[in-house]
Amino acid sequence: MVRHGRPPERTEVREVLACAVCTAPAVRFDLPLNDDVLAWARSHDASALHAHISGGMDAYCPACDRVYCRDHYQTDERYDEGFYDCTYGTCPQGHRRMIDD
Repeated sequence: MVRHGRPPERTEVREVLACAVCTAPAVRFDLPLNDDVLAWARSHDASALHAHISGGMDAYCPACDRVYCRDHYQTDERYDEGFYDCTYGTCPQGHRRMIDD
């Protein structure tokens, strides 16, 4: 059966942000499509995307305003009495922040 009419509208944008050091894919995500998100994704505005995404982007360093892949953004998981506590991330410039709690 052939359907006529307009194709369904896209409701999400798929985006990949590259590592600032090696250009390997650092962040892959699907975002609900709206004018702001589409503009940020197309311009690779990591700061705006980080602020918009609930919990932020783990691979993003706010101090550098750059995104890093897993080879360049080192993670350090912390445990307390044998149970997971949190994870810290450290960028190549030495900026450290908690990325998961």
